[in-house]
Amino acid sequence: MSLVFLMLCWLGGAVTPPATVLPRLELRLSPSQPLVGQEARLCLSITWPAVPDEGGELTAAWLVPEPSGWVWLMPLDQLLCQQQVPLPQRTLPLRLAGQRWRLPIVLQPDGSAQLELMLPLRLTEPEAELSLSPVQLRLPNGLNVTSNRLLVQPRRPTWAAAAPGQWRLGLGRFKVQAEVAPQQLFLGETLALTLGVEGPGVADLPRPPLTKLQALGPSAWRIEALPETWQGDQRRFRFRLWPVQPRPLQPLALLRCQAYDPDLDRTIDFMITLPEVAVLQPPPPSPRAGHNQAWADQEPLLEPEAAWDTLQAGTGPRLCTWTLAVVVTLTSLWTCAGRPSVVLWPRWLPRPWSQATRAAWAVFQSAADPAAGSQALITTYLRHRLGWSLAQPTVAELTARLAGQCPDSLLEETLNLWRLGDAARFGPQPTLVDWPRRIRAWLAAWEAVT
Repeated sequence: MSLVFLMLCWLGGAVTPPATVLPRLELRLSPSQPLVGQEARLCLSITWPAVPDEGGELTAAWLVPEPSGWVWLMPLDQLLCQQQVPLPQRTLPLRLAGQRWRLPIVLQPDGSAQLELMLPLRLTEPEAELSLSPVQLRLPNGLNVTSNRLLVQPRRPTWAAAAPGQWRLGLGRFKVQAEVAPQQLFLGETLALTLGVEGPGVADLPRPPLTKLQALGPSAWRIEALPETWQGDQRRFRFRLWPVQPRPLQPLALLRCQAYDPDLDRTIDFMITLPEVAVLQPPPPSPRAGHNQAWADQEPLLEPEAAWDTLQAGTGPRLCTWTLAVVVTLTSLWTCAGRPSVVLWPRWLPRPWSQATRAAWAVFQSAADPAAGSQALITTYLRHRLGWSLAQPTVAELTARLAGQCPDSLLEETLNLWRLGDAARFGPQPTLVDWPRRIRAWLAAWEAVT
């Protein structure tokens, strides 16, 4: 009887299928208790006892583009696309977030296969502790495997009291660089200041509180905030500064910064010394430049072509000036006959408007939009005066081409007039500008030095 029983047990064990060994899922967060605003990595590890042919389908309530309690540092589909690897590396097809991906697996010495998904995120301000629901893996045979549930209790950083004018950066280690151009300028000129910041979460940083610094107060500088730019992973805050009073060569200001170091679990204060800047008194204008600009204010530039050779009434000294100019010119023609290289017009006498000015002014008068006409006037004048071929240059191209060909004050005035045209043409609000007066002053300045 016992022999028959043993035979039956042996036959039953032979026909019973072996138990299926299911994969193991593990969900973890690094660091396990991060600070609010700190960058962390959510790791999903899947281990198969043997290399399968098909991975299955992963589902979780938080595998969405905008989860609750944190933000992805990179879009989920872009992150999964970057984790794909080309053949012949060993991969496993897995369905995730509604798409099919081929993700890399690592073969272990015991013959098992392991897949790890690293999802970078940054915790936001949660109302309570954060509970991540388990991840489910649906196998090709229809079985479901569930991971552990993850409970996260974010910590809030204990910020130290911020001093007035202190720039609070965020959580982590930051690198700040400051640049100025130029380092020496005259009163009336402008200074470009750029602050570049590298570090975690720089996209959420506030602007530097330059207006609250004592060294950059309204009694010393006027500050204008310019649009921000990105250069690689560095966010660049740009400002334009006007000096109010002269100052010797010394650092522009000391910028106090504050960041929270998660490794030390405390606030770190450090100082950024802005570059040295000197502000000088502008040189006195030359008599010729002042004479020509005063004469340009009286010249009938806005009148028709026939009025170019007329004199305004009530200007007795002008008649004497022109009479003297005619006498000197005729004398020079008589004494310097056959010598065309001699400059016949005396440098100390006012000169009439040049043909370049007349051509540029005609372009401005024919333009429907005065802002666009002002920029066309600039390019037309520089084409006649300097032989340019640029039709619509940028500010950087104007700076590069005019550097060394005119005084710095005239270069800055040209750039300001060009930026004013851009603001009037493309700005969100209309700009009220006395265009004829601004253009007349610009043309007079160029005529006085060229």
